[in-house]
Amino acid sequence: MTPLIQSRHRTARRAMTLVELLVVIAIIALLMALLLPAVQGVREAGRRTQCRNNLKQIGTALLHYHEVFGKLPVASYYDSPSPFPVSPTMTLKNPPLSWPTAILPRLEAQNHYDLFDFRRPETDPANRKGIQTAMPTLICPSDPAGQNPIFHDRCTLKGWFFGTQMGLWYSGSMGPANFAGCVFCASAAPDGSNPCCQGTGTGLSQGPGMFLRYPAPVPFDSVRDGLSNTIMVGETLPDQNFHNMAFGCNMPTAVMNIPLNHPGQNFDFPPGVSHNVQESSQPHSLNQGFRSRHLGGAHFVRGDGSVTFLDDTIEPPIYWALGTRAGGEGIEGTAGQ
Repeated sequence: MTPLIQSRHRTARRAMTLVELLVVIAIIALLMALLLPAVQGVREAGRRTQCRNNLKQIGTALLHYHEVFGKLPVASYYDSPSPFPVSPTMTLKNPPLSWPTAILPRLEAQNHYDLFDFRRPETDPANRKGIQTAMPTLICPSDPAGQNPIFHDRCTLKGWFFGTQMGLWYSGSMGPANFAGCVFCASAAPDGSNPCCQGTGTGLSQGPGMFLRYPAPVPFDSVRDGLSNTIMVGETLPDQNFHNMAFGCNMPTAVMNIPLNHPGQNFDFPPGVSHNVQESSQPHSLNQGFRSRHLGGAHFVRGDGSVTFLDDTIEPPIYWALGTRAGGEGIEGTAGQ
């Protein structure tokens, strides 16, 4: 055999067999399966950090609002007159004014705030654009529903609200308020001695938390338990509560006697569905609580503006106590991340 033939023989390459190809594919698939959870974990950590940042901005905005006005913004003006009179003798009910609307200028969203006309009711066409414009700071990025934050099935009670509105991922805390029955409490009788159920029905103008349903703003000097011991705002999921509307004038709030992360009913209501159908499917007593898409708990803003993560295994009495502003429960050093 000549040297040329020998050289060609030595450099010949054997093709990969089908079995070898399948082995390589299996190894690649295994590596991908091992790496994917890590990649997803890194992405979720980033989303969770952004959620904390959102709440930090919200807390800072609320503190600044209080510094200027001496009280927190009103939760909503449901069935109440606008603070901006149409004339010296006339006001309109149900303006598009909620606590998130009120702090828009302090979230660097003055242009969004200027879209609203508070001398007109929420359903006036002049307010449609403001109500249906998304505000990223009010969206938790861990919830896939946040990719389409304009919902078409929001509360339309008495024709006072647009059914198409931006959802709300962060609700003001009403504390352990008497809200449609206190169904998770051992005793549903609301009184000052019941740590699980306090205030008037649906948290109207009397309640233990930092926000009330009706326009009764809370000043910090009424927070006798200490701002760092009192929850001001927390996470929630708008697809599990048709009342969660960022700029609607009805209950941008949640209560703390519904267990943290208690699963709510998720319905995609068709346009035009009646309020009675909505309420029977997503009742206040089950769905008006705090919850998130984060594993094991949810983020909250305390009254001092700090952000904490509460485990959903938190003891109910501690959770209720964190929701009261003047309960005197003595919960200094409450666990939180």
